Amino acid sequence: MWNDRYSRNFFESTLRDPATLAIMSIGSSVAGGAISAGSAIYGGFAKSSMYNYQAQVATMNKQIAERNASYAVAVGEVNAQRKGMETRARVGQTEATQGASGLEVGSGTNAEVVAAERDIGSFDQMTIRAGAERESFGFKTQAMNFEAEAQADKAASKYSKVEGFVGAASSIVGGASSVSDKWLKYGTAGVPGFA
Repeated sequence: MWNDRYSRNFFESTLRDPATLAIMSIGSSVAGGAISAGSAIYGGFAKSSMYNYQAQVATMNKQIAERNASYAVAVGEVNAQRKGMETRARVGQTEATQGASGLEVGSGTNAEVVAAERDIGSFDQMTIRAGAERESFGFKTQAMNFEAEAQADKAASKYSKVEGFVGAASSIVGGASSVSDKWLKYGTAGVPGFA
């Protein structure tokens, strides 16, 4: 019982003392400013980590796009070569049919038919290669965009840390201003120790 009564009397007398209340108020302003400053710094580092992660993802996407560009050209070349073999087979079949029919293969209309088949096959190969290059260009453009994104994320990471420190400085200045205002208010009110 004695401890409860003693504790109650101590706290009641302490909480009635204006100087103690003023010190507690100022202390809470200092603590609030410090917590806000720490939170701003932590937030800046957290954002920085997020942007670093996004930069790494963009860099990996760039590498994938570059591989896809190379792959598109390689696949296009294989398809063009396959088309060339098909054309040569068709030309050979045409020449064999012409020869088996007793026609002269290398002259006149027969020669023009074979030349047209070769030209069409050659055009088909060029079309396949051009399509592959166009697809590759799309992937290369993606790679450039991913590189730009990675660079922007790296810059944002750097500036997020700065933002955190600026926010911390702002919190400290705000806390100091609050302490100063309270100090002046308590001094003007005549609270002992603040005059």
